[in-house]
Amino acid sequence: MVEGTRAEPGNISYAFSFDLQDDHLIRIFEVFRDAEALAAHRASPHMAAWRAELPALGISGRDMWQYEVSSAVQI
Repeated sequence: MVEGTRAEPGNISYAFSFDLQDDHLIRIFEVFRDAEALAAHRASPHMAAWRAELPALGISGRDMWQYEVSSAVQI
């Protein structure tokens, strides 16, 4: 997932990790250039393969939050 997502056109950042206080919780943080790049990511073959593996990995649910940011400045 990490390698495939980071290689996608329009991917700016992708991080996948276990929560330090709950090792049964996975945190995924991703940033895409625009809505089209995010839509392409969600429709990608590696995302379909990952979703198909969720039950075998014991993943039974997920909460997703999407934020739209108009600009970002590195400080």
